[in-house]
Amino acid sequence: MRRISFAVVLISLLSTMFISACAAASDSGNTDKTESVETQSEEKKEEVSDDAGDGEDPSEEKSKKETADTGKKSLAQRMAGKYSYQESDEDGNSEFMIMDVVPFGDNLYAFCGQAFPEDNESLEAYTFWACESIPYDADEPASTDSDTVTVNELCFSVMSNVGKYWNSGHKGTVILTDEGLLFKGFDHDGFLVPENDDSRLFLKDDRVEDAFCYLNRDAAGGDDDLQGLWVLDGKGT
Repeated sequence: MRRISFAVVLISLLSTMFISACAAASDSGNTDKTESVETQSEEKKEEVSDDAGDGEDPSEEKSKKETADTGKKSLAQRMAGKYSYQESDEDGNSEFMIMDVVPFGDNLYAFCGQAFPEDNESLEAYTFWACESIPYDADEPASTDSDTVTVNELCFSVMSNVGKYWNSGHKGTVILTDEGLLFKGFDHDGFLVPENDDSRLFLKDDRVEDAFCYLNRDAAGGDDDLQGLWVLDGKGT
């Protein structure tokens, strides 16, 4: 009887130890799996972080790509070119107001003058000056969609006022049209806008002399001879 009781106790003890061992093994396996999943998750996070740090912000790259794909020019670049306005007196004599507009840093500069049409092939100024158009909003001349810019027009000439600005400028609006440049306002300065009107349209005109020939606007032009460093030769001075 004692042997049977002892056997029962021994079997119970062994069963308890076996069950405890299985439970411990199960807990260890679950812990290993959890740690493995957490490790893999951290590795993936690091990979994503590394990939994001390798280049620029994806949204910035997309924006730059879209801008490059459109190939659009700024308003200042689109306004560049040669323009003229023909004015006739009572006797039928014609005179042209001419300008050659160039962009620089998305600002507008122009060679302006007055010319008599000696022939139908060219318009060369007998008097000239320069105009510097300063935008009130820097985003307007840089825009690729807008056709209008409000500026303060400053004029100066090497032939008067010791090359200084003539005055504090004239405020007005320049509008790019299919025909040319429409000037509005400018306090009726007599050139951009006549005294008896509030606007003047300068038409595109390739006959206007090339005041900025060194800019090399096309493949036919050349400015290699003008590029480089220049030093004043003091001999004979």
